[in-house]
Amino acid sequence: MLAHSAYALLRRSSTVEVKSEIWLSRGLGETGSRYYGVGCYAAGCSYDERRDTRPPAGTIVPDPTRLRLLQLSVTEGYITAVVESLQPAALCPLCGCTSTRVHSRYVRRVADLPWHGVAFRLQLHVRRFVCDHLGCARRVFTERLPGLVAPHARRSERLNLWLRAVGFALGGAAGARLVRSLGLVASPDTLVRAIRRSRLPAPPAPAVVSVDDWCLRRGQRYGAILVDLARRQVIDLLPDREADPFVPWLRAQPPVAVVSRDASEPGQWQR
Repeated sequence: MLAHSAYALLRRSSTVEVKSEIWLSRGLGETGSRYYGVGCYAAGCSYDERRDTRPPAGTIVPDPTRLRLLQLSVTEGYITAVVESLQPAALCPLCGCTSTRVHSRYVRRVADLPWHGVAFRLQLHVRRFVCDHLGCARRVFTERLPGLVAPHARRSERLNLWLRAVGFALGGAAGARLVRSLGLVASPDTLVRAIRRSRLPAPPAPAVVSVDDWCLRRGQRYGAILVDLARRQVIDLLPDREADPFVPWLRAQPPVAVVSRDASEPGQWQR
């Protein structure tokens, strides 16, 4: 109810100018949010400030500790939040030196999670800084917002995670139909690309390795396939089935205790 009241206020006012820091929870209300109650913190609106300083997971701003909400505006079909960075300084991406000298400002428009089925956009007011390091080749750089939005990205990081989860659960076509009903526009190819960009977890170090032949071209070229016998999964493929490419690989794997090799000569695979 409170969330719908906040949205109705935005619809009536068209533009709400924020006078203080925003921690707006997404539709859970005071009973569902463990950090802050729902409120629009405009002039005259009160809010219940809690003592928990951790950024809430359901806020309208991706991270209220790093972004300040300046204004909310409603147009046909989507809500726009005007935000600015709270970082007092920025690191040069080339040399890593800290700079506080602001060169200029510019605006980035980033898609974010929908709010009650309405498309939501962030209008980020970010800065360009001057690098004071004399040996750095980059004199002017833009501030980065790691964890919020990647450089040159058109979607926030949490929206990318959301699309990736939908893609893994439903795939491309079905996921695109779902996100369209939730207030987003994403093609099946977008969801498939989100899946392909996912980083696979690092596999555990193998202890028992099996080495066998595999065929690149039958009767002409063969390589070696390495299998973790404990997990029954392929670890790596080597371009040659002789011992020469396998020995450097084995020396780089200290946990390997047992090597199984079919029809190997005595001492051929010793470390």
